[in-house]
Amino acid sequence: MARRRRLRSVARHAGGLDHHARANACHRPRAPGAAAWRDVRGGHGRPAPAARRRRRDASEDRQLVAGALAQLSEAQREVIELAYYSGLTQTEIAERLEQPLGTVKTRIRLALARLREVVTSP
Repeated sequence: MARRRRLRSVARHAGGLDHHARANACHRPRAPGAAAWRDVRGGHGRPAPAARRRRRDASEDRQLVAGALAQLSEAQREVIELAYYSGLTQTEIAERLEQPLGTVKTRIRLALARLREVVTSP
């Protein structure tokens, strides 16, 4: 019984090491001219099916967000872009736009509600 537990523990540890080795291989610097996508197990520059699927899903998400942002008013789009793309706080946005803080907060709240509505609608 104890031996079986030890073997399971070793197997889990080895599986974790394998996972970490594959993850670390993805973050190693590549030589100039090396393929941008490389299977960790020695592929030939072609992304794995899961990587292609994630890339396609991310592309669809970007299109969905861009379409949703296009449906906002200019004032709402501006505060959302400053908050989420420029990383400004609401106070910094209010100072930059020379608008009252309450106005900025209201625009962000209404914009997020509209985005949520657009993104979750079928």
